[in-house]
Amino acid sequence: MLATLYLSVLLQTVTIVPTVVVKPFPVYMRRDTTQNYIVIHYDDGIEPKSTLRWLRRKHLAYHYFILRNGIIYKLVDPKYQASHAGWSMWDGHIGMNRYSIGIALQNDSEQDYTESQYQSLLWLIDVLEKRFPDITVDRIVGHDDVAWPRGRKQDPGEYFDWLRIKLKRVINVRTVPTLAPYRDTSRDPIPLRVIFPIHDVVQLPSSVEAPIHRRP
Repeated sequence: MLATLYLSVLLQTVTIVPTVVVKPFPVYMRRDTTQNYIVIHYDDGIEPKSTLRWLRRKHLAYHYFILRNGIIYKLVDPKYQASHAGWSMWDGHIGMNRYSIGIALQNDSEQDYTESQYQSLLWLIDVLEKRFPDITVDRIVGHDDVAWPRGRKQDPGEYFDWLRIKLKRVINVRTVPTLAPYRDTSRDPIPLRVIFPIHDVVQLPSSVEAPIHRRP
């Protein structure tokens, strides 16, 4: 009975209007986009500002960071590598930073994920699948799946509902543009309301990209 009710809710049309905040992190090299995976994390942090400060201090990054209220921070364009997976191995690939897109959800590891986070995550996965068609449900994994040695990481943790991801293909998701769409000429199809800093709405030139720093 409960399973039938749960499935009926998932089958309903979902209208999602995510806000994407651009907070560009430095990037170092292009990713191998011939093989594409999505790795899901939690940040294990208290609040977003501290997570972003920690990432910058450690020279780490996710591609996307989804807050509790569903707002998406875009930190690195998926055509570039982001240092999110660490020592990792999956599906015959060693070093998953080269092949994967890292998506973190704000969670202190002991919280339920919010409905807004699931809706934004499903919307984002749908957008990324259109850009990288080889991404399938089987190529969406957790950090705990790819981290090496096994058991080194636990995220996204026991409170993450993988069923929402596995059933995503039967959900009819309608995306609605934000009130202030941003046309990204790097071919990322996400409609953006650009907010940087958070409380000041600005319109960035379409040619703006995160600075590229080459490692020696």
